[in-house]
Amino acid sequence: MADPSDLAAALAPSQQQPPPARGPLQSILDWFGAQPSAAQQSMQAHEAAAQMPFAERLKYIMSNDPIAQSFGVGNMRPYGNVPDSLMGFRKTGPNVGFNESNYPHTQPVKITLPNGEVFNDEIKGMNLEHALERARRNWEGSTIEALPATANER
Repeated sequence: MADPSDLAAALAPSQQQPPPARGPLQSILDWFGAQPSAAQQSMQAHEAAAQMPFAERLKYIMSNDPIAQSFGVGNMRPYGNVPDSLMGFRKTGPNVGFNESNYPHTQPVKITLPNGEVFNDEIKGMNLEHALERARRNWEGSTIEALPATANER
């Protein structure tokens, strides 16, 4: 037979404090065992950057805040969201050749193809960034690096 003091202790109200209340979102995250949400990562990035000088704070947030990144903040490719039709590429048929292009800026580039082949070429654009974006689209999937312009091209 069980000791009556053990039975009384088991039936007595608990002296332990209840766990702290948690919001429904945190409870769901705990249940799934998920990584921190984008909102949590964003908040952490902003809290970590709060004491930084302004320029450093912006750079830190642009590289660590998934919400800001999803809106294109910190996009280092100014022409990245411009449609091909506005970048000088035709929807159908052959594109205009290099010598027939009327863009004012000629940019030497180093192209590294996905298979590792490397070569240098030139591409035209309105300016340096426009030309580099045209090169990225022309040699899709390749790594494009701007080379210095020669003295007679500056």
